[in-house]
Amino acid sequence: MHNSKANKIAAFYATNPGFSGQLLMTELVIRGLKERGWQISNVLTPALDRKKPIDNKIELLFEGLKLSFKLLVAWFKGIAATISQNIIYVSIGQTKYGLLRDGFPLLIRSFFSQKKLAIISFHGSLFFNWDEQSWETKFLHKIAKVANFLTILGPTQKDKLIELGIPKEQIAIVDNTCLLSPISELEVRQKHEKNELASENSKTITVLYLSNLLETKGYVEFVEAIEYLSVFSELCIEVKLCGQIVINGKESDRFLTHVAAQEWIESQIERINQSHRIRLHWINGATGKDKEKLFHEAQIFVLPSRYKVEAQPIAILEALASGCVVITTKVGEIPTTVSEQTALLLESCSSFALAQAISELSDRAEKRQELALNGLKLYQERFSYENISIAGKNC
Repeated sequence: MHNSKANKIAAFYATNPGFSGQLLMTELVIRGLKERGWQISNVLTPALDRKKPIDNKIELLFEGLKLSFKLLVAWFKGIAATISQNIIYVSIGQTKYGLLRDGFPLLIRSFFSQKKLAIISFHGSLFFNWDEQSWETKFLHKIAKVANFLTILGPTQKDKLIELGIPKEQIAIVDNTCLLSPISELEVRQKHEKNELASENSKTITVLYLSNLLETKGYVEFVEAIEYLSVFSELCIEVKLCGQIVINGKESDRFLTHVAAQEWIESQIERINQSHRIRLHWINGATGKDKEKLFHEAQIFVLPSRYKVEAQPIAILEALASGCVVITTKVGEIPTTVSEQTALLLESCSSFALAQAISELSDRAEKRQELALNGLKLYQERFSYENISIAGKNC
């Protein structure tokens, strides 16, 4: 792909009222293209708001009508952009609604000139739930026929797409990135050594969880691990739980409503904070400088995901760039993102296993420093914003 030949791109992607890794990465792609001199025509499609509780059928109907109207407007703009722009970039959803919502312009494109370049970008791994006969797979094959290539995040995802019948030469692995500027090696050392210079009574480790509060992201086990430490550990730990509650029927087996989840979190905070050594704070999401500050203040970052279709969490990359030690699990593309040389990878995300891992790293400054320095180097060499191309080095 060379902007000397064509410099206009129609970018199709869904907008979310809250945080979305897919939206964040799509915006980074668009930012990178603009910095390279491309002209971008954005076509924004409406996403379902899973963070907003809907209490009655009338409200549900009203929200559905609003969504349908927004989608029709987006499709109308999409048809015009598909015809007028030289290149089509589609950051596609992977639910039935998401596929149809974002894949529609590619279906329209099939009726026009095939000389235009089309890119489909996958940012998640929901397609791991598909099989060769599913509606989703059949739809993917239809839109893939008019796309030049599909970008994904890792080798596990590539193998799955090949299994679903997508030609391997059509698939390009493109890592995620983030906009946090990596700190220096000196700053990493200072971050993990400062407690060693403090008196015994003032040695405090800061532990951060930052992600959507979706049960399969492990926030419940994380909070329970902190509760365990508040009872049995002598360590002084400042804990920050950062994220918005997300209730998803398929991914929620403990709390069925936002209210139930919120009440549980608040009761756990009250119980944990009775300890004189450990403090737990809940932050209802953070962006920009506020998020950067959280990462810079933390020595340990925890993401105990048991999300079966986990992709390449941007928060892990932000933690690496910030000199944090990462505690995470061996699910999805996480083991192809970090290794035992750059993170503490757990087989289990049980609260006891998490408590043990947090306790071990809190008490071992040299181990934290070693993992954090290795993680920083990994980020600089593989994931930094400057090193990431849009669809592979040869696009």
